[in-house]
Amino acid sequence: MNWSISAKRPSRGLPLSLLVSVLLVSSPSQAADIRELPQLPHAMLQVQSGVVTPPETAPAVALLASAQKRGPGTEVFYDLTLEYVNGSLYNPSTQQMDATRLRALTGSVTSKVVPYIGPVVELYPGETFRLTLNNKLPAEDPSCPDGSEHSNGGNCFNTTNMHTHGLWISPSGNSDNVLLRIKPDVSFQYEYNIPIDHPAGTFWYHPHLHGSTALQVSSGMAGPLVIRGTRHPQQVGDQLRSGDLDTLLQQVTPDNPQPIKERILVFQQIGYACRQPGAAPGQLGPILTDSNGNWICNEKSPEESERVGQIESYDQFGVSNGISAWNTSGRYTSINGVVMPTFTQVRAGDLERWRLVHAGVRDTINLQFRKARVSGIEAGYKPASLEARTEQVDLQCEGAPIPQFSVASDGLTRAQIASQEQTILQPGYREDLLMTFPSAGTYCVIDSSLDANQTVNSQAHGRELLGYVEVLPPLAEAQSRVQQLAGLMDPNLSDALRNWVQDWLVASALKFMPADVRGSIVKDLENQLKLSAFVDHPTITPSEVTGAQTLGFNIDIQQAPTPNSYEIGSLDYSVSTGKYSLKDASAYSPSKVNRVLKLGGIDEWTLSSFLAGHPFHIHVNPFQVVSVQKCLSENCTDPASWQDLTADPTSQYYGMTGRWRDTLFVEQGVVIKTRTRYERYIGEFVLHCHILDHEDEGMMQNVIVALPDGKGGVSEMGHH
Repeated sequence: MNWSISAKRPSRGLPLSLLVSVLLVSSPSQAADIRELPQLPHAMLQVQSGVVTPPETAPAVALLASAQKRGPGTEVFYDLTLEYVNGSLYNPSTQQMDATRLRALTGSVTSKVVPYIGPVVELYPGETFRLTLNNKLPAEDPSCPDGSEHSNGGNCFNTTNMHTHGLWISPSGNSDNVLLRIKPDVSFQYEYNIPIDHPAGTFWYHPHLHGSTALQVSSGMAGPLVIRGTRHPQQVGDQLRSGDLDTLLQQVTPDNPQPIKERILVFQQIGYACRQPGAAPGQLGPILTDSNGNWICNEKSPEESERVGQIESYDQFGVSNGISAWNTSGRYTSINGVVMPTFTQVRAGDLERWRLVHAGVRDTINLQFRKARVSGIEAGYKPASLEARTEQVDLQCEGAPIPQFSVASDGLTRAQIASQEQTILQPGYREDLLMTFPSAGTYCVIDSSLDANQTVNSQAHGRELLGYVEVLPPLAEAQSRVQQLAGLMDPNLSDALRNWVQDWLVASALKFMPADVRGSIVKDLENQLKLSAFVDHPTITPSEVTGAQTLGFNIDIQQAPTPNSYEIGSLDYSVSTGKYSLKDASAYSPSKVNRVLKLGGIDEWTLSSFLAGHPFHIHVNPFQVVSVQKCLSENCTDPASWQDLTADPTSQYYGMTGRWRDTLFVEQGVVIKTRTRYERYIGEFVLHCHILDHEDEGMMQNVIVALPDGKGGVSEMGHH
């Protein structure tokens, strides 16, 4: 069976489950990998305890196994190589597999069929992770002429480094230092010391070299990083010491505690393009497109072989004439390195933990799940436009959205589980969901509609299909509950599933939680699904705040050929109008420290944006959302003119007050207040817009956390 046949949408009258079965039987070596959502391989970490010795001289160490002790004092090792990798990606617009050649991270478990994604790295609090990064990209790099290394804009595509997004670790030296430059033919070992009190949760890793970040991440150079937790809540005197949510999310039927089934879903926008021959040797020609403007790769000319999709220029990012390159391209968001996959081995009535990671560059995802129709659409259906993608969803999917139950944002446990019909993921976001499907059958995975102000591309977002979930019939112990759900519609279905989740968690708490905290945990769960005993950071009260920071994003539009300036500044507040304005805005300068913060300080930050929306991300210390407001009148001095967006169910900020995050989208004109503690770690790091081509263009600042000087200020520190 060839790829073009195996990748086609189901024909009318042929259920997807039967189609998948046929494909797997017909071509198990290929179709199984490309049609099923792959469970990402786990990095085979070398584990050793005791004295640290280099891996090449150390005695043989056992590979990670479930019976092997992990935790404080353990050293784990892994090697990743950065190199060009030949592969292929499915293009739904043409129903073809496009040949690709992209920079990728390769290691001992890298899949040859799904190469453009990194493996799962699992760590425990108290461990040291030694990651060796080997840069095997070509030393000859036309994108890196002399003097371009520290300039804004795309440059030095073959130089790299590594960032562990969201980890609370040191930003200096050989730790999470994004100011390092690892050039071709250089190997470097990072040392990430995970503190004993690090929150358990969902994080991720990706390159973060200024100038090449977007290009490398868009090539699929990213992977999930999970901190596993084994700490139960504890009563210490009259204080409750929080525990890891992992200890609650357990199967209640086995005699031995076993985690509920997990799925790690990494969403990426791999924006490859094929080009016509350049006008001169070494120059890139124009991107190949069809009559609809979609980027194509499957046409040939008599003079050349089949073209190969690559990412070698920043004209594959950004917005032109109000339309984003991503939306123009016709490309689809991939999940775990596969475009339009089918999730398998899901069973009705089971409770699963889905760890979602937005590891992409140029799309806002509004994730929904709805039942698919019994039969598919025509096999020749090729969604060649954004409108056709919406039509495909309407033809293929029906019914109300399946409820999702969010337990953590950006790897940090929420104070209360939220039942929601959609999960909005901006670049850099993570969300942990509890999912349970009410009946067997096929479900659609949908990237649903959004208003222009809610998206990173500043364009209204229609519906599009990202894949399918094949749900099996329930096991015997869940059959009666599934039968009770049959025929229920919203809101009854949402209420029934919510009660199901609550019953499950209460049963787990009664079985696995320590006796001295069991009662309070059950009481919390029965009171609106609260998770008070599992929250990672205590709330910051106004009386704790010791200082203030303000920040505004802006794009200074210039007349061609002068490039636009991607800037960050601070805010001025007008007492007469009640509005904020931007001051001191500038693009990134590597030689300038924009903010000096004091270790032990607690700041309240005020954030806004003056042109388009931008995801704010700061390294090292997470922040707590205090308020999100928007002024609805010209005169904003009257408090009644401000709308609280956290109380608006149509807003992406709904219910966000009090939530801890490390990345937060700032809509144009919205004023957000957050609070953060500067704890434990000193050194230089960055904050930036997580539209990564914006970061490469200069929407970033250097930040230093410094020691107090004992006189109310900070001690002097060197700058890189």
